[in-house]
Order: sequence, then C-alpha cells, then structure tokens
Amino acid sequence: MVEVGAVRLAVINLQGRTFMPPLDDPFRMADALIGSCAARRT
Repeated sequence: MVEVGAVRLAVINLQGRTFMPPLDDPFRMADALIGSCAARRT
C-alpha cells in the first residue's frame, strides 16, 4: 500500500489457474489481501 497525496493505493495482481499447475485459490487470496488492506485503513 502506498500513499499518493491524501489517498492510499493498493494494487493486487492475481494469477489464474487455467492451463497451469495448481496454485493457491486466487479468489481466496484476493479476499485475504483485501481484508488486510481494509484492516490497515486506520
């Protein structure tokens, strides 16, 4: 998370699983990352 002026910005890049070896569930990871960003809002 970076601060740009008065705004905090988070960029999340997820990798899908089609035609690739099994990875952790990207949707579950996105939920966890968004939750951790929301917890850092204070």
